Amino acid sequence: MKKGILLVFTGEGKGKTTASLGVSIRAIGYGLSTLILQFIKRGDTGEVLFSRKYGEPLIVPLGMGQFIDKKSSNPIETINCSLSLSLARALISSELFDVIVLDEVGVAVSLGLLDVKALLDMVNSRPKGDTIIITGRNTPKSIIKNADIVSDVGDLKHHFKRGIKAIEGIDF
Repeated sequence: MKKGILLVFTGEGKGKTTASLGVSIRAIGYGLSTLILQFIKRGDTGEVLFSRKYGEPLIVPLGMGQFIDKKSSNPIETINCSLSLSLARALISSELFDVIVLDEVGVAVSLGLLDVKALLDMVNSRPKGDTIIITGRNTPKSIIKNADIVSDVGDLKHHFKRGIKAIEGIDF
């Protein structure tokens, strides 16, 4: 029986979602079924376009697509994240997928849009062979403590700081 693990990609730098996509592609290469649930992003990213074109990995954008922070979040976003967590719970318990990415769920928890205990309960009750990948800056310590692998992606230099806007195909 395969052993599933919990991976976390967190930190202030660019590349957390990209790292999870790399793991997903590797998993697909070995015949593992992969699901990516995007809690904050909407469906107009390069990875979603790739998924639609090639059929894998299965990516489900669940976000409202707005920039949110603690000051600007609203009750609709909280409800949306709660429904997204319910969907994630159902898909994880279905045992249809070997690798499940919960993209930006760390952000959703840190903004108070999701309950960290509910997330941990879901992750800890997953089928034993399933690997869960959590991404997002400010991922809470309780999630990091439960993880098998944690990568803290640093922000040493970024073109945004020079006023260069997000580049299609590179940043999204």
